[in-house]
Amino acid sequence: MVDITSDSAVSGDILKQLRVEKGGRRVLGSLDERSKALTILQDSDCSTKITAGGSVANTLVGISRLSKASRRKKIHVALSSSCSTDAIGQYFSASLNNAGVAVLPSEDVGHTGTVFVLASPDGQRSFLSYFQSEHMKVSTSLRVAVSQCRLVVVEGYMWEMPGAAEAITEVVAIAKAHGVQVAMTAGDPGVVARNRDKILQVLNLGGRDILFFSNQEEACELLGKGRVCGANTAILGLGSLCGVAVVTDGSRGSFVSCMGQVHTIPAAEVPTGVVDTCGAGDAYAAGFCYAIMTGHDCASAGAFASSTAAQVIARHGAQLLESEAQELVELLPETLPLAVSATWLSKSAAA
Repeated sequence: MVDITSDSAVSGDILKQLRVEKGGRRVLGSLDERSKALTILQDSDCSTKITAGGSVANTLVGISRLSKASRRKKIHVALSSSCSTDAIGQYFSASLNNAGVAVLPSEDVGHTGTVFVLASPDGQRSFLSYFQSEHMKVSTSLRVAVSQCRLVVVEGYMWEMPGAAEAITEVVAIAKAHGVQVAMTAGDPGVVARNRDKILQVLNLGGRDILFFSNQEEACELLGKGRVCGANTAILGLGSLCGVAVVTDGSRGSFVSCMGQVHTIPAAEVPTGVVDTCGAGDAYAAGFCYAIMTGHDCASAGAFASSTAAQVIARHGAQLLESEAQELVELLPETLPLAVSATWLSKSAAA
């Protein structure tokens, strides 16, 4: 996905014109609708910038930049995507390559997907998404990449694509057969509500090899408790389903369950105040995955992830910057903590 992000706050009147609720997401059904949305923003004098995005791309760029900034062994990062050869697709591939993320070969899919990211004055974000309608399938390059990597990240928004359940199940099965850890993100509460049974089936397949990221509302939806069960209840429920579970709860911090042991992680301070929450969860996942892959325990990974997310929400833009990555890696001690008796961690940290 390529993100078209508002550089300034978007008013409620503009959101009404775009027919999207504040904090919600609407799917655009055609290129014509996408053009009309862009025209509305231009006519309202709302400046935008284009970045190679999508939730999983944001996370992978973050991991790559943290690895580049560190003196530790380099982590090689790649993305499998439906990236077209159109102008936007070429821009996407070049941007990811420049950020140290290789883009695996894909068939031409016509038009590369886009997401309008619209920030309200209070930092809340709303989305207009244009997805590809092609049936999702696992390519040969993806099968090989999954079998040879240490960690595969599965984006929650993919559940909305045709064929996603079969493709994600296949990826998790390949990973499990080769001793590869799997990290999954929830997407948003609506995605979870519409695909709850499918997600639970994959979690049951992956079991203790799964690292699952969600916020409080997404976790409660997955557990069948609506959206108001509370983060404490959510982390206990998720912790019973997978080896490592993370529930973020905004300014209240986050909870990490690692092989049944729950850690409470305070929210990192944002001295300048929250500007744009878009990309917060992606950055948290990047920080957590990077810390785990460099041998740190769950509590340390959670604290580092919180600091990573704090960098992103202090400004507009969803991706971790190189300068921010350089500051962050100084927070991780060079001397690793003693290994804990967790199969997930020992496997993930293995070379």
